[in-house]
Amino acid sequence: MSKSLSHQEQHVLQDNFDLFGETTDKDKAQQKATKIKSPTTAKPPHRTPQKQNAGATAKQPENTTKRRPQKRTQANKKTPEKKHVPQTTDCAPALDQLHPNDKGISYLAIRASSADAGIKQLKELGVGIDNYAMDKREITLKNVADALLDRGLKYRIDQQTIHWVLSDSEIDTQTLKQQDWIELSINKAWFDAQKFRIRRLKGIAYLEACAMIAQQIALKNQTES
Repeated sequence: MSKSLSHQEQHVLQDNFDLFGETTDKDKAQQKATKIKSPTTAKPPHRTPQKQNAGATAKQPENTTKRRPQKRTQANKKTPEKKHVPQTTDCAPALDQLHPNDKGISYLAIRASSADAGIKQLKELGVGIDNYAMDKREITLKNVADALLDRGLKYRIDQQTIHWVLSDSEIDTQTLKQQDWIELSINKAWFDAQKFRIRRLKGIAYLEACAMIAQQIALKNQTES
């Protein structure tokens, strides 16, 4: 036989039913509507892709590279004119008018016991010297000097030998010829012109050309004491 509940027990039971009881149909419908309207669960609307306008295509970047100029064809090229190359043995006409005994800077062949002694004598005459031992410094002059020895120039007289020097200023060759110890005076401009003519010769041809230069140089009378 069931026992009737007191008023207080009925109140507690009602509270528990309210908290843990089944939800009514009305509550279920409201929860379902709330879930459908929730932005997190709603599906995104379906969008149809728009067709791209054919006229609105992207522009291709312009080519900023400069074009190289086209090479000229072989027919348009001008062939350079060949310049006339003078012969090796030719010389300017002005130099041909020079003479080995002309006044000017000259190679001197002096006879002295030493180069210093000969230079001292030249300075007493007022002749300055630019350089000495020129037959050892200038190969063409050495060959011409050897050819002059073959022609009869004596290298040694009374213990005095030949020394080749170069003057540093114009000198009067006529004055120098009066000195017995000055054997030769060769104008440098004339000698350079002769050297220019034979500059490309080699071997025996070069030595023969040096001997021809020596033939144009006059020798003094040489006497021994």
